[in-house]
Amino acid sequence: MVNTGQDMNVQIEMTLTDASNNQRVLTAVSRIFPLARGARQVQMNDLMPIVYTPGSPGYNVDASPDGFLPVGVFNICYSITRYNNDQTEQLNEDCETIEIEPISPPQLVLPADNEPVDMTRPFFTWLPPTPFNLFNNLVYDWVLVEVMATQSAADALLQNIPVLTQQNIVFTNLQYPLSAPELDSSKLYAWRVTAKNNISPIAVSEVWVFRVKQPGGDKAPA
Repeated sequence: MVNTGQDMNVQIEMTLTDASNNQRVLTAVSRIFPLARGARQVQMNDLMPIVYTPGSPGYNVDASPDGFLPVGVFNICYSITRYNNDQTEQLNEDCETIEIEPISPPQLVLPADNEPVDMTRPFFTWLPPTPFNLFNNLVYDWVLVEVMATQSAADALLQNIPVLTQQNIVFTNLQYPLSAPELDSSKLYAWRVTAKNNISPIAVSEVWVFRVKQPGGDKAPA
């Protein structure tokens, strides 16, 4: 911070709002501390104690000093207020847009990558993104596509019509439905899971592939 005037007492306030709807997610207010004339690198000890206040109840916010920020795209604004006896004056405000991502995306579990499966209607499972306690309305979109001989698995997901998709899955598993056609042991399949919180996508898993074992065979053909 650079103070070109006289010595003063100031306070810093941070406001975090959702970039999509401008709802307030979190505010943080520092203590009032002295700011001398000239340039100064403000340290954490200058600001402590900081008071954190959650905003909209639609966001799972841990307001403790060691709590994680919510995942999503946010506008974050810092304002500086000068205190002079009983009078206050806002001196400056600076804002920027930030994207907060999960520490890890959803992790696929079964069917294992590049491993044959016994059933033509497999059971799919995955792990949620972490930290799991950041999310209060977590659902998943699941997609399965056929991979052609000249394609990578990622290309197949981008280019091919899905064999099957399911949206807004509440649990971290999916049984391939009896109402859908059986999977073909002569084909290679790729699948992926997208995690969403409050309907907004937040993280995408890796793409895994598998085949169905041929009847009477120990493993799928190469």
